[in-house]
Amino acid sequence: MKKLQSMFIITVSCLILGSSVMAGDKNKKMGGFVFQPTSITVETVENMKDKKDDEIVVLQGVIEKAIGDEKYLFNDGTGTIIIEIDDDDFKGMTVNANEKVQITGEFDKGGWFKKDKVEVKNIKKLNN
Repeated sequence: MKKLQSMFIITVSCLILGSSVMAGDKNKKMGGFVFQPTSITVETVENMKDKKDDEIVVLQGVIEKAIGDEKYLFNDGTGTIIIEIDDDDFKGMTVNANEKVQITGEFDKGGWFKKDKVEVKNIKKLNN
């Protein structure tokens, strides 16, 4: 009988501890891979026409204006391209049209009815 009580107490303790650990995990944000190239080759908007679909690109310039839901017009001095930045990718950072930024993202080749764009995965301010 004492063995049965001991087993019951151990089982209940494990369940309680396990559920409290699991509950703590629900409040943690999941991490993931952040693309950080070892050598950065900065591209130009002018050269984007030679890029392949889904190719990772790095651009430096300014965000001229917002043009729609999470879409912006980016200018690097050689031309403009549409960039798409999810709100959470700003990570609380505020950027205005006079601040130079570096964006890293995935080139999305347009098609018949779509324009080329860059889906931004990382954005950071540069010292002017």
